[in-house]
Amino acid sequence: HGFEIRYGSPSGRSPEETKAFLDTFLNLSDKQLNFLYTKIRNDNHRRNGVVIENLDGLEDFLKEINFKPSENHKLSKYEVRYLTGEWFEEYIYYRLKEEGVIDEGNLETGMHLIKKDVPNEFDVLFLYKTRFYAIECKTSILNDKKQNIINETIYKSTALQKNLGLFSNFSIITLSSKESNEVKQANIDRAVSLGIKVFCLEDVLQAKSISEMLKLN
Repeated sequence: HGFEIRYGSPSGRSPEETKAFLDTFLNLSDKQLNFLYTKIRNDNHRRNGVVIENLDGLEDFLKEINFKPSENHKLSKYEVRYLTGEWFEEYIYYRLKEEGVIDEGNLETGMHLIKKDVPNEFDVLFLYKTRFYAIECKTSILNDKKQNIINETIYKSTALQKNLGLFSNFSIITLSSKESNEVKQANIDRAVSLGIKVFCLEDVLQAKSISEMLKLN
């Protein structure tokens, strides 16, 4: 199909730590969430990491969530990305890997498909019964007034089909709540009408397994 594949790799944090981080994340106060999304998450930190003493409040925040960086004085760029959302991609990846429904060699996280120098990144991508499945994992779509993640995913889905000739099953999994109306029903309906499944916090917490939630059987 004339496209290049660039493989991602997990952060190096253990599957156990990543699975436990779900509880940590769900118990963050509004103040802690605000600190995570407005102070830690920025492009400079995601590119270069951040020296802990240079960001007021960071040392306390890391203690509160019991997160130990690999270097005492600094959060690496990988740790910044992990804390600001990539942990959830890895959470879904590790859960699927453990459930054993998908062959391990057919399951990837953080993969880029590049065509004509345009990269499309997929949080979790796997092949199951000759069909591609792509999952966008978002801890929150709250700070996105127009919930553009839905539009982005529709774009990626179309790009895969048009540019790469890959017909796939697309899902968005978010830790935003449907019942609290953090994810608007109109946006869910729009996604579903375009063949994209949307799973919210309630679905993740109630599912016996991610494979079952995605109806892999």
